[in-house]
Amino acid sequence: MKLLKPEVILVVALLLTIMFVPIAGATGDELHAAPLNPDFISFVKEKSYDSQVQGDTQGLGLVPSPIYRPDVSDVQMFAPNAGYGSTSYPSTYDLRNYNKVSPVRDQNPFGTCWAFATFASLESTQMPATPTPVFSEKNLVNLAGFSLPGTLQEAGGNTAMSAAYLTRWNGPVNEATDPYPSSVWTSSSTYSPVIHVQNVVFFPGRTSRTDNDNIKGALTRWGAVSSSLYWHASFYNATYTSFYQPASASDTLGGGGHAVTIVGWDDTYAATNFTTPADGPGAWIVKNSWGNTTFGIKGYFYVSYYDKYFGSAIPPNPKDPKKDSAVFLGESTTVSSTFKCRIKAA
Repeated sequence: MKLLKPEVILVVALLLTIMFVPIAGATGDELHAAPLNPDFISFVKEKSYDSQVQGDTQGLGLVPSPIYRPDVSDVQMFAPNAGYGSTSYPSTYDLRNYNKVSPVRDQNPFGTCWAFATFASLESTQMPATPTPVFSEKNLVNLAGFSLPGTLQEAGGNTAMSAAYLTRWNGPVNEATDPYPSSVWTSSSTYSPVIHVQNVVFFPGRTSRTDNDNIKGALTRWGAVSSSLYWHASFYNATYTSFYQPASASDTLGGGGHAVTIVGWDDTYAATNFTTPADGPGAWIVKNSWGNTTFGIKGYFYVSYYDKYFGSAIPPNPKDPKKDSAVFLGESTTVSSTFKCRIKAA
């Protein structure tokens, strides 16, 4: 077994802290079900499945996880040495310049953004590679193993579902093995995974909208980061291909959760380049899953550092749980053929 790096040990410690939070009234030897995520309870009560899958005219698909994980913040994942740390990051960075981003895909007409964001991260962390890895989102959606209202391709999903499928080595499989459908959804068979996912790192909450070092460190060290926002067209500026939901703005009727992938940043991106001027400059460079000809700049757009939810931002209302950001890491099946590792943090 290989030794865990310091930042991974930190992630394990965070997980253990969360797992053993005392429950009122419980004795030391009693087992109790973990509390449900309030966001998931609201989601079920409101029966907002359609808006989660289809927002405006585009496919979405992110639904809240039933798992409640208390927010963890004020955690520095990367020590400021070996070229990493707050003083060493450039003002702009783009993984596309380093052959670390796989091609833009198109999820439509299905509510499967969560699967595309997952594999955009995993593909990136495996690159550069020849051939470029392209994994099967259809296989993930069909075999994730969870039951939500609606058909598999319409029910939506989340990062926790992806982590379960990958860390039990159900996948990934190559896109060519189980191709994504353009119209009629079909079932999937089980195949041997082409890589083994050993670690899925869930990011701690950002203490402020400029608390960006953890995500920047992951981008420069590992690759693309899966993240999510509350999509509604009113927050999107087509002129600048930018998105910003102010922290004070409500989750507008007709929108829904949408998972996308961070591939870089621009600290100098103007605050005035959004429909509503942001509280300050800076934006993430984001890969979407709505094709490379009909949205953004060849499928990419900018999301403000100050967005209400994006990048594991803790929303101003504590009743609104933060949306997860995560990075998926894998290795050769010959390296990790006998040891499975599931590492997560809040």
